[in-house]
Amino acid sequence: MANKYKELMRESAANEAQALAAAKEQKASAKAPEKKEPVKKETKEEKTQKEKPVKKKNLGGRPKNADRGLACRKQYTLTLEEDTYQTFLNMAREEKLSFAKFMEKAAFEYIENNK
Repeated sequence: MANKYKELMRESAANEAQALAAAKEQKASAKAPEKKEPVKKETKEEKTQKEKPVKKKNLGGRPKNADRGLACRKQYTLTLEEDTYQTFLNMAREEKLSFAKFMEKAAFEYIENNK
């Protein structure tokens, strides 16, 4: 009896293996090779026509002088001895100006007086 059971199991496994193999063959033959179409490259003119005007994103912060139509200020470095710097700084504070504005004013006054 045990031999019959083993024999039935072997036959069932063999039948199942054949059925799976046949199913795989049918799937493989059913799939026809697809032809891929080449990707069409768009010209620059076509791209610009497709693009929609994009709103400028507000990045926040203070607007730049150039954006507001103003001339940009330039930065410079001035090397002074400590006591000279303190003298100029104290004079700027007396006139209630920043150090940079005081130096700018002094330079313009010098130019005006020495023309």
